[in-house]
Amino acid sequence: MKAVLYLLRKIRRYDPVMLPIMALFTLLWAVYPFIWVVVPSRILALYAQGAQEKLLPLMLWSGALAVGSVFVTTFLRGNYRMRMNKVRYQLIQDLMDYSLSMPYENTLHESALNDIRLARDAVGNPTQGAGGVILTMLELAGGLLSAVGFLGLLRSLPWWMLGAIVVLMGLGFVLSQRRSTLLMQSWEQNNPTYRKKDAIVAYVTDPAARKDNILYHLSGLIRAYFLRLSRDALALYQAVLRRLFGLDAVVALLNLVRDGLLYGYLVAQFLKGRLALSDFYLYMTGVLSFVMIAQQAMTNIATIHRESKRFACFMRLDIKGAERPLNAGRTPDSVPQLLEVQDLRFRYPGTDRDVIDRLNLTIRPGEKVALVGENGSGKSTLIHLLCRLYRPTAGHILWQGRDIWDMPEEDWRQMLSVVFQDAMLLPFSLEENVAMEAQPQQSAVDWAVEQSGLKQVADSLPRGLHTSLLRTLDDDGVDLSGGQRQQLFLARALYKQSARLLILDEPTAALDALAERALYESYAGLCQGRSSLFVSHRLASTAFCDRVLLMENGRIVEEGSHDALLLLGGRYAQLYNIQAKNYRAGPMGEVRG
Repeated sequence: MKAVLYLLRKIRRYDPVMLPIMALFTLLWAVYPFIWVVVPSRILALYAQGAQEKLLPLMLWSGALAVGSVFVTTFLRGNYRMRMNKVRYQLIQDLMDYSLSMPYENTLHESALNDIRLARDAVGNPTQGAGGVILTMLELAGGLLSAVGFLGLLRSLPWWMLGAIVVLMGLGFVLSQRRSTLLMQSWEQNNPTYRKKDAIVAYVTDPAARKDNILYHLSGLIRAYFLRLSRDALALYQAVLRRLFGLDAVVALLNLVRDGLLYGYLVAQFLKGRLALSDFYLYMTGVLSFVMIAQQAMTNIATIHRESKRFACFMRLDIKGAERPLNAGRTPDSVPQLLEVQDLRFRYPGTDRDVIDRLNLTIRPGEKVALVGENGSGKSTLIHLLCRLYRPTAGHILWQGRDIWDMPEEDWRQMLSVVFQDAMLLPFSLEENVAMEAQPQQSAVDWAVEQSGLKQVADSLPRGLHTSLLRTLDDDGVDLSGGQRQQLFLARALYKQSARLLILDEPTAALDALAERALYESYAGLCQGRSSLFVSHRLASTAFCDRVLLMENGRIVEEGSHDALLLLGGRYAQLYNIQAKNYRAGPMGEVRG
């Protein structure tokens, strides 16, 4: 019932015209069955009375009513279905907005990922979840109203017979509900398996994975995983099917007992002369119509119950729809401010070790800081914490003395500009990939493209900055090399002019030597008016920064300028010398392979 009320509120919000459509359809749907039961019985009665002159008008009027009802209900059903899809698309948009704004740390929990998939299925299929409930509601009210009318029509039947009909149909309804519950349990239990199968299908159909699939002959390995998941899903579903077969057999037996009792009684009464032909027809067709309509109504109730459970996962997410304006929040300060990290600790869910362990650091206003360390030292996790993607297990991250978790989320987002190692290339234009908004500021795009070194790439493309990337939405879309992508991601970070803290996670990993050198030489200009955190595992790339932080096992173990740390002769110098053995010295203190 909660799902029905919830969806009625959504209908009133997104397409209120559906409500009068439902009311008119309900009236016509309830009246229509009586035409084929009452009118023929009346025709037989008039014929028996010798009132043939009344037959033609009755047949014409009833025929016109029947044809009109069919025409109007068909039109209303089609219009209602179209509008249902409009509401469903709005719910999908609400789910998209929720997914885009939900806490990033939810991605660490399998249950949260399963909930998103369940919610997507609940609105993605037009005949299941929200679509199933909305479509079924259209016929349910009319069916119930019609069933009540037929019950009144048949009130002259013996009370024990009407009671038997109701009891047997009630038992059938209970079993139908049990059937729906089994189907829903099967769907929920199989959902993690379906999500994993979808992930394999997505990987196989990803053009970027095609090279590995071909060169390493992955078809056998992928097929083995897919078949194993399919067997797991099939085993569960077969167990459910066996139980469904038993329930269906019991329902069929109950229907047989009910029909034998009803029709046996009516035939016996007719043969004994206790029912006229017109009354016999009225009761026979009335009973048949009542049973069919009542059964369909109970089926519809069971369907709404089942699909409401399916839709409940959408409601559990507390999706209200995106009503706040994009980029909301106060205007950030025009100058960089002090960033302090105090006794920070973080532990991933389901683990027993802190990957960030009582970490402390300070980035002063306008300071360029390098964060270095070997793989697994905790650098990327720290970035996620600074971006407020993960909530710390303990400790604080302060911006000008204020904990970032006490700030409005959008305010903190405006302060940050980040280049991640695994940033996404979107299937939109190059310009939109830089600006990450529908209406880019052209001057800001041009500056970011120039400063990042992306201008040469843009000039070489067929439509310049308006060239579509990838072939997802545009068959003429182009792909970028690894180095070009990193230039694009840097341009994206630079475009966000509201940011006061620039975080670059391995921004030179895929750049060639010349592009990397150009970035080092221009880094001070790129960071003008901002504090910056430059993350790298290549220690020689930190000479242009004011200060270097060496991270190991989730802690800052050494701190100072590049030259000072080399003179110190500690862990930083040791790692630098190990790396330097495989590189030849280059200008500005960096090293080249």
